[in-house]
Amino acid sequence: MSRTIRSRLVVVAAALGIVALSSVPVYALAAADPVPWDAHVQAVDAAIARGDHRAAREAWHNAYAAALGSGQWEGLAAVGDASTRISSAGGGADDLVRARQAYHEAFVRARRESSVDGVLRVSDAYSRLGDHETARLYRDTAVRLAVRQTSPGIFARIRARLIGH
Repeated sequence: MSRTIRSRLVVVAAALGIVALSSVPVYALAAADPVPWDAHVQAVDAAIARGDHRAAREAWHNAYAAALGSGQWEGLAAVGDASTRISSAGGGADDLVRARQAYHEAFVRARRESSVDGVLRVSDAYSRLGDHETARLYRDTAVRLAVRQTSPGIFARIRARLIGH
């Protein structure tokens, strides 16, 4: 086989590989790492402990990107929590805006997955932020999701959370 033909075959194979990878969702590629945001959230906490708000926000942005890429609601909820910790450590109102953004995306994903626990987790986060109306709306969504499920103990978990509020 001539060098030109081999070169063309390599280029074609590479192009096919790129096309194949481009059809795979980003979250599927990140799925190999079950918690890709975790190291970034730990970096947020380390920066907060040092009093370095700039580094905390940079780590938060990395955590948010990793959580978005994961396709899971859990990471976005953890990233929302990290943003509230930045705010509590002396950050600004924009940190709470970012927390709400992450929590809202976590809610959307949890609802899409019919995850009662995920929706309740986000509802609790909104309660901690003092947004009791959104928390109530999300708890109502959790109840509607639970009605459609036959999971044992689902209503006991909801009742336990509601009694806590």
